Formats: sequence, C-alpha cells, structure tokens
Amino acid sequence: MEKNGANFNQVAQLVTLKLTLDNRRKLPNNRNKSNAPKNSIFRQSIGYIVIGAFLILSTFRIEDPYFFIIISHLMLMVMNAMTLLAEYSVSLFDTRDNNLVLPLPVNSQTIGWARVTHILLYLLLLSFSMMLPGTVYVLIKFGSITGILFFLSIFLSTLFTLFFTVFIYLALMKVTSGEKVKDATMYLQVFLTVGIMISYQILPRYLNSNAGESLLITKHWFFMVIPPAWFASFSTVNLQFDPINLTCAALAIAIPVFGIARVGKKIFYGFNQNLQKLDTISAGKTKLKKQGRSTKTSAWMQFTSLIVGVKKSEAPLFKLIWKLSGRERLFKQSLLPILSYAAIMPIIISYTSGNFSSIEKKYLPFLYFTIMSSSLLPSILSIGNNKNSDWLFKILPYVLPHNIFKASLKATLAKFFVPVFILVSIPLFYFQGASAILDLTCIFLFNLMIASFTLYYQAPHFAFSQEKAATQGGKTGLKMFLIILIALPLGFLHSFLHNQNIFLVLIPTVVYGTLLYFMNKHWLKKRYNWKYINLTNNQF
Repeated sequence: MEKNGANFNQVAQLVTLKLTLDNRRKLPNNRNKSNAPKNSIFRQSIGYIVIGAFLILSTFRIEDPYFFIIISHLMLMVMNAMTLLAEYSVSLFDTRDNNLVLPLPVNSQTIGWARVTHILLYLLLLSFSMMLPGTVYVLIKFGSITGILFFLSIFLSTLFTLFFTVFIYLALMKVTSGEKVKDATMYLQVFLTVGIMISYQILPRYLNSNAGESLLITKHWFFMVIPPAWFASFSTVNLQFDPINLTCAALAIAIPVFGIARVGKKIFYGFNQNLQKLDTISAGKTKLKKQGRSTKTSAWMQFTSLIVGVKKSEAPLFKLIWKLSGRERLFKQSLLPILSYAAIMPIIISYTSGNFSSIEKKYLPFLYFTIMSSSLLPSILSIGNNKNSDWLFKILPYVLPHNIFKASLKATLAKFFVPVFILVSIPLFYFQGASAILDLTCIFLFNLMIASFTLYYQAPHFAFSQEKAATQGGKTGLKMFLIILIALPLGFLHSFLHNQNIFLVLIPTVVYGTLLYFMNKHWLKKRYNWKYINLTNNQF
C-alpha cells in the first residue's frame, strides 16, 4: 500500500471513520435494538452461512475435490460480483464526503485505498461466512491441507473479484467524466450482471456434461483463462501436480497481487480529480432535451398506471414519483442490476437445457423469478439523495400517508418493472398462445402482492430519502436467495395446475388478488400514519 503511494495511517483512519459511521444507529430514539447496523451485518453473516450450507447439500454427491471447489468458487464469485454491482459500487463512487475529504492533504491513492479497503472488509466477512460450511466439509472429506488451502483461496478469490470490478470502473473513469461516467457506470452494471448470470448457468454444464454420471472434471488448457479454476487449482495443488493445475495455482496468486499493484499505483492516480468531476453537471442543453422528451412518455405512463391499478387519489403522487425516479441516479444504480436479473434469469435457466420441449415446460414456472426485482424494489425505492424530501409530501393537500407509499411503489413498478415483465412474457405467448394471458395475470398479481407485503413490513422511509449504508451490502444476495426459495415451489405449483386444467390457474390468481386487495385497502392504511412515519424518520 505504501509502495503504491498511499499513506497507511491515513487509510487506517479513514477506514475506521467509515466503519464508525456505518455502525451508528440511524434511529437513535428507536427502542428496537435489532435495527442497529452492526446487528444487521451479523444477521447477514448468519444468512450467508445458511446459503453455504445449501451449497453443500446441492453438491453432496461430488467426490472430485477439484469439481466441488470450482463450483464453490464459481458461486462465491457470482455472489461477490452481484453484491459489488448492486450495492458497493455506490460506496466506491460516493461523492457526499468530497467537500470534507478532498481539501485535506490526502492523495488519490490514499482515498482510493480507503474506499476499497472499506468494501473489502465487508466482502471478506460475507465470503468467509458463506464458505464456512464448505471449509468444514473440505477439511473433513478432502483433508486438512486441502481445507487450509481452500480457506486461503477464499481470500484470493474475493481479492480478485473486488479488484477486477474496481479496475473496470476506474478505467471507465479515465476515459469519461462528469455525468457521462455515471450513465456509463449504470449501463456497465447491467452488462456485467447479464454476463455473470449467463456464465453462472452455462459454465458448470460445460465443464461437466455428464454431471449425472461421474461428477468428474477433465482439465483442459483453457482452464487457465477461467478464474474459478485458478482458485480450485490452488486449493488442490497438494493433490494434483499436473502442469495445468500448477499453472492455474500460480495464476491464483499472481493475478490478485498484480491487480492490487496495478489498481493501487496506476488506476488510483488522479482519483481525487475524477471524484470532483462526478459532481459536475452537464450543460443546460442536455437538460432541456431530456425535459422535452419527458412529455412523450405520458401515453405509456397512463397505460402502465392502469396495469398497476392507480386510483384517482394516487394519480398526482404517481406522476410525481414517476418523474423523480428518472432523476435519482443512486436509485437507478441500485435497481438496474436487479432488473437485469429478472430479465435474464427465466430465459437463461430455461434455455440452457438445449431441448425445446423442456424449454416450454420450464419457462412458465421460471417466470416467477421476476419477483427478484419486484420484491426488492420497495427497499431500493428509499435510496437517494433527497434526505429532507418529506416536506414535499406533507404540503400536498388531501394526501393520506398510506397513499404516498402506495403511489410511490406503483410508480416505480410501472416505470421499471412492467417493461421488463412484458419483455420476458413474450416467449410464453409463443408457447401457449392466448391462454398465456391467464398465466401472466396470475404471475403479475403475485409480483404486486409480494411487493406490497415487502412495503408493509419495511420501515416507512420516503422515496429517495435514505443513503446507502455499507452494512446493507449483503442484503441483496440474501433476499434473492430467499426469494428463489419462495418463487420456485409456487412456480411449479402454478405449472402443475396449468397442466391439469388451464382454468385451475384462477385459484392462485384469486388468492393473490384477494390478499393484494386487503393489503391496499385496509392493512397499509392501518399501518401508515404520520406519527409512525415521523418516528421512523427521526422527526419530532
């Protein structure tokens, strides 16, 4: 770190300060101690241990240590990459402390290392938590030396994932500036998310086409360009001494070390200036163009408002949040990767089978993966830079508090979720024809119901009013895992009812619709009142 131009003492002080701020109670007057960030990260760690235990159960039949460890590292790298893209990229480019830090005698390398170290500490905690069951399993089944090497490889794998992602982001900052880098970052997140999810579905099938038989892997020369293979080779270097294994093991050490040196010495150079550029505002012409285009979406806005069931009393708030959501970069930066999961998961999981008839059977239940975005949207909705936006809602005449949150959720669902849902629904019409309308109605109501229940149980923070804490970084992966556990059984139940009789799908449709009705009509109204809202937002 010192060799790369950073001041170690300053890095340590900045990281300590960030960790202290992360562990502050956001709601000091709230008596519920479970809301403390330190307890939040502890719960996330427990949740990741559970995910690691499920990984053991899903790979229990594997006798080949190399195959088991490469699958483990693949899952670990996917989870870390998802967390980085959806959560921690905001921490890397956070410009809120620029006015405090940049005037101080702190160089670019120090600021960059402080931010990356801050992120790395959380990633390592979550990584070791998720791989703890696997480490114990490897120690027992494959020997103590392999278990120790596997434990060390978790650290190397996390380093590689972090610095590879940081390298791409910071290289992007070198070639763009101001508003352009913010837009490019969002599009890059979507591109990387889609690529990671495709790789996660295809790579294990390609490595072992006879997974149901031998569960063994034959190494090839191209393993030297597959990162999970490097760390699997490092973990099994004591068991296998072939040239490919030794070369990959060397890469597992060399690439993370080279990445640290390259990012720290070259890419962090000028990081201060690039952070200042992120605060720049594009020319007024660009704003005028965007404003001119905004009116053209009115027809689409009206159409989607009908789909999500916006009432007349909610219409003004719906339009307000619709427009504000397009300007909230932190919100979109968190949401777009999640939307890409919902768009790509049904397609990739269904089409990796290679059999067209099985695709038709799988596609309907896997459409339930769309709740990966709709269920996370209520919590993402509160992320933004408008911390004191509550006055805007309070001055509106004849506005009930529960309508504020209902309209906010419906506006973001209509603007961001509905287009994705329509996109992934098109293949179902090809497979089933007009009868797909019944299935899609059921799935869409299920999404609305889950989103409404999520809104009901979370703290009532106003739209775009909450900063994104680093302690929340692991929640996305946990929530997505829990959502999968909910979605898959219901999806296959829906498919079973459809195969028995298409009209049996009306049963879950009525159930979802009834729960959604009571939630919007009664339960949200009882839960949300100004006293509760003010208490949650610490306003007295």
